Amino acid sequence: MSLEIPQLLDALNSVTAIPIVPFKRDKIDWTGHAKNIDYLMRNNYLDAGRQRVIAIAGTSLIHH
Repeated sequence: MSLEIPQLLDALNSVTAIPIVPFKRDKIDWTGHAKNIDYLMRNNYLDAGRQRVIAIAGTSLIHH
């Protein structure tokens, strides 16, 4: 399936990507990570019935 640029941008409008293990002061921030996931799962809705995509990634490549 291929998409034209406008359709691709519209489809990506609902994507949320977060790092799999966030860091705080050079240490893994498990509490912060849990808060991020909890917030996203409790607020997982968009207008007009659009589906939201939540991506959990372990590499910076997914963010670029």
